[in-house]
Amino acid sequence: MRNRYYALLLIGLFFLGTLTSCGKPSLLPKWLGKERTVAYRTLPPFPPASRPASISVFQALEDLEHFKYLIETAYAGYEYQLKFNHVNFNRNFRRAKRAIRTIGKEQLTPADLPDIARICLAGVQDGHINIENAFSPLAHENWFYAEITLTKKEGKFLVESSAVSGVAPGDVYRGSKKQLFKIYSDTGERYRIGTLSRQLETKLRLKFGSKKIDVPLVQEERTPEMISKTVDRVTEGVITYLRIPSFLADTEQGVVTEEGKARLEAVWRNIHTLGNYSFVIIDLRNNGGGYLDTAAMIPAAVFHRIPANFMYPTAMLISPATTQASCIGLLDIGDGASNHSDWRKGLAIAAEGQRKRPRRFFNWEWMGKKAVKPIEEGPKLVFIINEHSASASELVCLTKSLPGVTVIGTNSAGILSFVNILPYALPHSGIKMILPATVTLDLEGFAGEGIGVLPDYWVLDEELADVLRQMAGSDTIRFPWEGVR
Repeated sequence: MRNRYYALLLIGLFFLGTLTSCGKPSLLPKWLGKERTVAYRTLPPFPPASRPASISVFQALEDLEHFKYLIETAYAGYEYQLKFNHVNFNRNFRRAKRAIRTIGKEQLTPADLPDIARICLAGVQDGHINIENAFSPLAHENWFYAEITLTKKEGKFLVESSAVSGVAPGDVYRGSKKQLFKIYSDTGERYRIGTLSRQLETKLRLKFGSKKIDVPLVQEERTPEMISKTVDRVTEGVITYLRIPSFLADTEQGVVTEEGKARLEAVWRNIHTLGNYSFVIIDLRNNGGGYLDTAAMIPAAVFHRIPANFMYPTAMLISPATTQASCIGLLDIGDGASNHSDWRKGLAIAAEGQRKRPRRFFNWEWMGKKAVKPIEEGPKLVFIINEHSASASELVCLTKSLPGVTVIGTNSAGILSFVNILPYALPHSGIKMILPATVTLDLEGFAGEGIGVLPDYWVLDEELADVLRQMAGSDTIRFPWEGVR
């Protein structure tokens, strides 16, 4: 079964693009830029053979220069950050160079360098960049809410329940609609008051009737034990619940293991049977993503289509650094089959081609494939997400525009614009990092990096089981987290 899917991994598709440099450049967004000649550098080994306890200022400056080379030639989000987030990388690296020279030490330790990386990436929003598992340039917009619920009647928003002094049931809410977050109800429109913010928010000043009230805000306290780290399945009649902790075959340390492969195969087996049910619940809380084609298998199984119908267009970055890094196989789950060996040879050929003629350009990796027959009302598919649902978990939730698909929970991580991570190391310090090599395009329904996918219904963990039972029309189904506190 592995052979069927690993060939579709983004790293595999990355190779396909390196062999077809013509692509369809006329269809790529102009902001991705034109092909240009770049310098060729042989990348340091990954993982590093050794890690020094400290490096000199001169070596730190050389590492900084190599990091700048990687950002400019190996990072797929470079043009995006320049154009849309107005990041000035040249200024950032000049400031980082000054910081190294004025740090007041003759020797720098590895612990000093993530702070330098923060300076280099100031203004960048991308959760797929990761430096030593110590720094990722992403500020998430968290949900802060008030203990007030509203119901909409005859065009007015009336207080339904309140634990806030000065706000009583029946009061008319006259504040901004931006502060209203829809919650589930089978009897009408209901809302909870709140806000999304990258900073801690403790109150909102809002108008109820003729009064302005300081409304306290809280943030949901998660109970980690309520979110399983294993593949769980609960079925009752036509209703099925599937917990998917990851779409990868690796551990928390980022290393593919036999245990991880077994977990991924369990995910595949369970996904294949989803088409047998009319109400499907997929729990993606704390799912950090993984193989996009595996995530796309979920709606494909439910709606009896192919995964390609649920994958968005992507453009991959081809450069000397990306072709070398792709040979490392960070997310490789191949098993030594002949087609896997051919794929490996192809990657090596592409890397050698870049050594002879180093260029940096984008090429189509995946252009999407619309279903021949439109999806109509039928099975119901519910995704559960939270602020730690990222990447592939977010991509599959963009199907919420389809009939029968609903997303509940809180807004996701907002780590989807740039995917297909590749590994790198700095030459002297041995600092390890991953950089995304692919840009995801036309993400309708994605609110942006750090904001993510907004759920159709905002549901707290403590309300989740009851809401799902209401949605499924069952009083008896029980979920794995119930009773865990």
